[in-house]
Amino acid sequence: MPGCSIQLFDAGSIDGQVRADARTLALSLGSIQWLRRLQAWPAGEAEAMTEVSVSQVAPGRCDLRLRAGEVGVAELGAVLPYGALHAALQRRWLALAAQEPR
Repeated sequence: MPGCSIQLFDAGSIDGQVRADARTLALSLGSIQWLRRLQAWPAGEAEAMTEVSVSQVAPGRCDLRLRAGEVGVAELGAVLPYGALHAALQRRWLALAAQEPR
């Protein structure tokens, strides 16, 4: 964004402690594609979701199964630790910030 000034405020430290966060994220393929464009996708720390099943126990029961290969993609999304994604985004932010003139 040429001509824009951005200031980032984060109460967390930059020492990588966020990696200890035990939460898990499930991201859609669209989110993964966006993170790849940002060069912030930690592919080595993610497990691809190649099949998704959805069931509804109610009147008019619905069962749905999606398979990545059937829709022409390698994965439908992925599961990864929150800390891995946070660390990848932080690394990318620091790399971009280091390229900016001071």
